[in-house]
Amino acid sequence: MAKRRLVEILFILALMFMHACTSNGTDENKQISTDVIGNPVSAAGNYEHDDVPQIAFDKKSHDFNLILQGEVVSYTFRFTNTGSQNLVLADVSSSCGCTVPTYSRKPIKPGDQGTIEVVFNSERREGTQSKKVFVLSNAQPSRDTLDITANIVIPTEY
Repeated sequence: MAKRRLVEILFILALMFMHACTSNGTDENKQISTDVIGNPVSAAGNYEHDDVPQIAFDKKSHDFNLILQGEVVSYTFRFTNTGSQNLVLADVSSSCGCTVPTYSRKPIKPGDQGTIEVVFNSERREGTQSKKVFVLSNAQPSRDTLDITANIVIPTEY
């Protein structure tokens, strides 16, 4: 009986640990109300009708060209909701800790524009760098990838 009780306690502790690792109760802005998503695509990827949000980027890549090692540079990607329902960016993340995206969590109405600012820190980097920014939204398709590149040179002393 004591062994079963120990297993139950360990199971409860494991659930609490998993919940603590996957949730962040301090950031209320990350919660998205499902009533604003408006995406009628089935799990099989079939459209039920044409009323879906669409995301159209002005451009999906940016080259910073030559920058000095240690410089912090940024670029703002612009996009438009060309669909007929509100567009919601669920998550925007990067392939590296040196690249930090910032985006609005508010729904973007049809026809309106939004931005994703990407800040790249070239500290301790050298040569050609290519980083990816992953965009997850309620648009179809739901995933987009943005690219930034830079050629980092080490400053020389004269």
